[in-house]
Amino acid sequence: MNDLRAAFEDAEYSEVATHLASGNVVVTSAKKPAGHIVSAVVADRFGFESEAFVRSRSEVRSVLDRVPWDPSAETIEVSFLNTMPSEHAAAKLEAMAIAPEEIVVSEREVFLRRVGGGVASFHKEATTAKILGATTTRRGIRTVQGIYDRFLEE
Repeated sequence: MNDLRAAFEDAEYSEVATHLASGNVVVTSAKKPAGHIVSAVVADRFGFESEAFVRSRSEVRSVLDRVPWDPSAETIEVSFLNTMPSEHAAAKLEAMAIAPEEIVVSEREVFLRRVGGGVASFHKEATTAKILGATTTRRGIRTVQGIYDRFLEE
């Protein structure tokens, strides 16, 4: 993660931090990164293509505010998208949830509630991407909360 942080510092971003070993980069400086620029930094430094999912402080707060279940009592994951899915695709994805799992599409995020920590989900991230016709990246809601608490809370 030190190499990832250094890549963004070399690209002239200040106040760069990383969270866990998951590719989460937090930039709190005035220079705001765009997805294509983040992808270019990663490609230039590490030699592979990667789509970036950029959210502002207020957008991360909004994600946390829109969690449809009690995040302290459940295993909840959120898939980030770069585009708003169609209503048809969102409804199709939500209908594919296999009980006891639940899926809710909200704006540019897909929330997945699983029962039992450490239990593999029936619903794979690749399924979300295929149904919505978009690439995604999935994080546990506790990871998103940790990023907000550690770096973004005012």
